[in-house]
Amino acid sequence: MGSDQPSEHLIKLKSEYNELKSLVDELRDMVFKLDPRGNITFINQAAESLLSSFREDILGTSFLNYVSDKHQSNVKDSLEKVLQGENINIDIKLKNHNQVFIVFKPYYDSDQKISGVIGISQNITKQKEFETALYKSERDKEIILNNIQELVRYLDKNKKILWANKASEKISGISVIDQLGEYCYSIDFQRDRPCEQCIFDKAIKSGLPEYSYYYREDGKILSCSAYPVKDAQKNITNIVQTALDVTSEMKIQQVNEFLKQKIDKIFTYSQLVFVKLNLPDLSIVETNQKFRELTGKNHLDEQLQFDQIIDDEHRDLFHQNLKDLINNQNESFTQQLKIADKHQTSRWVELTLTKVKDDRNKEIGFGIIHDLKQQKQNEQTLKEYTQTQEILIREVNHRIKNNIMSVLSMIGYEEKKLIADESASYLESLDNLKGRIYGLISVHSLLTETGWQPINIQELFEKVIKAVLKHVFPQVEMSLNIDKTDIKVNAKQANQLSIIINELITNTVKHGIYEQKGEITVNFIHEDNYLTIIYRDHGPGFPDKILAGDYSHAGVGFDLIKGMMEKYLNGEMNLNNHHGARVTLKFLHNPP
Repeated sequence: MGSDQPSEHLIKLKSEYNELKSLVDELRDMVFKLDPRGNITFINQAAESLLSSFREDILGTSFLNYVSDKHQSNVKDSLEKVLQGENINIDIKLKNHNQVFIVFKPYYDSDQKISGVIGISQNITKQKEFETALYKSERDKEIILNNIQELVRYLDKNKKILWANKASEKISGISVIDQLGEYCYSIDFQRDRPCEQCIFDKAIKSGLPEYSYYYREDGKILSCSAYPVKDAQKNITNIVQTALDVTSEMKIQQVNEFLKQKIDKIFTYSQLVFVKLNLPDLSIVETNQKFRELTGKNHLDEQLQFDQIIDDEHRDLFHQNLKDLINNQNESFTQQLKIADKHQTSRWVELTLTKVKDDRNKEIGFGIIHDLKQQKQNEQTLKEYTQTQEILIREVNHRIKNNIMSVLSMIGYEEKKLIADESASYLESLDNLKGRIYGLISVHSLLTETGWQPINIQELFEKVIKAVLKHVFPQVEMSLNIDKTDIKVNAKQANQLSIIINELITNTVKHGIYEQKGEITVNFIHEDNYLTIIYRDHGPGFPDKILAGDYSHAGVGFDLIKGMMEKYLNGEMNLNNHHGARVTLKFLHNPP
């Protein structure tokens, strides 16, 4: 045989490798390999379903691309530890919302050096959803336990089994009767002492749920959880165990009669309001004590139908929801409605009706009713409070406006005296003051109308200019050309701009019109979070001294405008002549 021919040993190795690869590809858990940088170099077929992507798109990408932001740091730390030689087990959530349990192990090359990471990942999304529901919803135990596939056991603090469900027989291979009184570790792992790193001990110590995976000698992998049970003094008295045979995902059989008795007890004495209904006639099959306390009715009342206690205004919608439920368009429905309570008074409740099967496999309606009396009272109180606040705010705004008008009346009185005394310079100062006040009134009215939300800058310019012209310069005819825009400014900027607008219109009236007629053009430019306002009249333009920055003889508030732009609006003012006097204002725009 030539040296270029593969040896029989190599052929056998290649065959075994291909067989192993095929077996790995058929696994329902995701198997993958990462290089030291965390890039995916190998995956099996299960990865496509778990990562919601095609294999060819996954290979070569970073594993962190698929990990939720919340768990990125945990995964990075875990990979660093694995590259140091540790084995790491973690629960994480992926970006596609799948919850997974991952076993990370170092990958050794032929020189026994760590050259990457091997991972085995299992989708535990449904299990996590169940575990959360079981821990938080003890009062809903009947519905949950009737539909679970996991093993459920009730243990004392010494790990003795006090109660177990039917699913435990399939996972342990031992009958429920033979499990009772035995230790869980002897039943599940044939041990004579507790397991190392036992999650029951952790749950008892921490007082919180604990989770882990156990690998049995028969090849089965159990996903286990432990939930501490506390008494009224918050002392831990027992442990609820759940487990799922995740190697074969076997279906669970119906819960035994012992579980049914316990659930019936929960139904009877629960603090929730329960009712069972025949479908579709709605005759009441069974109620609990809370239903009887609420309605004064029970299933022993002859020919009592549930819809008879529903108010007329809600009955039609209830029947439509019921029709959809019976026709399998919905598995359940929730509706807020009024029913007659034991005092024959209309009472708001929330009904959740679910279609389930009874012991004879007959479809019935299982209803959970929440009393909304207190909630509706709170909603009405909140509504009345809100209405009162709105009235008070309107009254405050009205009084503010009246006070400002009183100030203007006093200014008007002083103005008449100054006219009589022929004090022209003081009259001009009063005009400027009146203009500023009317500008502020305009802004206050706009903010009041919008509930003190950001206001449109086009509407701001129109309101202030028209108010100043109407009340301060009624003799002037002015044509306005203001850009239409959706740009808004906040209340602080609006108040500053109202004063600036008054100064601009005052300057235009005094220096930029002919024979009491004029024209104003305003343009707005928003770019890179800066707002530029270009204000232009069509008059003779600014004198050279003003363009050079000498505002001492301007007679208007360009010093005021410049100061407000720099100090309050973080901006700048520029003056030039272009078909009249043109003022350019540029400042940082605070987005609404």
